[in-house]
Amino acid sequence: MNPKLRRMALYLGLGLSAILLLASTVIWWAAGEIVHPPRRPLQDYHHAILNSPQTHGLVIKPFEVAGSSPGDFATPVLLCEPDPQAQPGPRGQLLRQQLTDLGQQLKPFGEITATLVLLHGRKGRKEDNLPVAERLCAAGFRCLLIDLPAHGENLNPIASYGLHEWKLPDLIETTAAAHFQYPSGPRALWGISQGGAVAIQAAAKTPWDALIVIASFAQFEDICRGQSDRLFGPASTLMFTLLKPVVEFRGGYQLGDITPINSARQLTLPAMIGHGTADTLIPIEIGQQLFDAVPSAHKEWRRIETGTHDRVLVTPMPLYADMANFYLSHLQR
Repeated sequence: MNPKLRRMALYLGLGLSAILLLASTVIWWAAGEIVHPPRRPLQDYHHAILNSPQTHGLVIKPFEVAGSSPGDFATPVLLCEPDPQAQPGPRGQLLRQQLTDLGQQLKPFGEITATLVLLHGRKGRKEDNLPVAERLCAAGFRCLLIDLPAHGENLNPIASYGLHEWKLPDLIETTAAAHFQYPSGPRALWGISQGGAVAIQAAAKTPWDALIVIASFAQFEDICRGQSDRLFGPASTLMFTLLKPVVEFRGGYQLGDITPINSARQLTLPAMIGHGTADTLIPIEIGQQLFDAVPSAHKEWRRIETGTHDRVLVTPMPLYADMANFYLSHLQR
């Protein structure tokens, strides 16, 4: 072969090898982001509440719940209750005033109406929901905050976005009720993003009295495909086709198996579904699909104006009062 052609062939081979190596590395990384999302350390605002719960009107009790089968990973949990020896913090005081303005006859601070299980989003941890619990505890709820698998201190390395996690809320709540000797019920679920998907799938398979889902998705594969389009552009179809078997290899499940919308079609309990109008990760139309799929006669839809995916809980809309009012209306016995 002509030396010049030989060099060209060598360079071409090296270039193709480099491209294949780069593509393989990126696909392996992307699959890891799905199956083993990066764990966030505790943040300053977490420490502020954990170190001084009484300032926030809370009693916080950490505990762990063993798995339902031998070899299952334990789930770290925080039980948060209103502190009857303290006063609600500023967030709780504001919420109680808003609820009073809405016509709710609130119980004295410290009395508990029902138990809520709070489920965080992807790359989150149970402590992210401490400000949520502070408000809802002030309204008269006990809150259980869970580290979902592959998040926080949960040693389970695999996140499956509700495919397997749906069992946890019922297990945690019934275990907590027995351990801390409080009545099991009424009880409800609250979840944001990934946590919302877990909550929907849990509510379809285990008994709950109410459900609130914020900024969640209908089919996980569609969300991953949208991210692939943003990351890889014209090469998205090829990269996504290669990504799916790598996710299956690393996680033991297929992206197409995670379909909260199918579970939504089974829900008959009171349900509120809300979504931010400025959410670019999961467009509001997907939240509307979830809502439309729910057959419950007691369902409510919330457009959260200006809400992005990461800041859907921080908008001018008095969303916490709206959510607490929904729970009080359906859970008081």
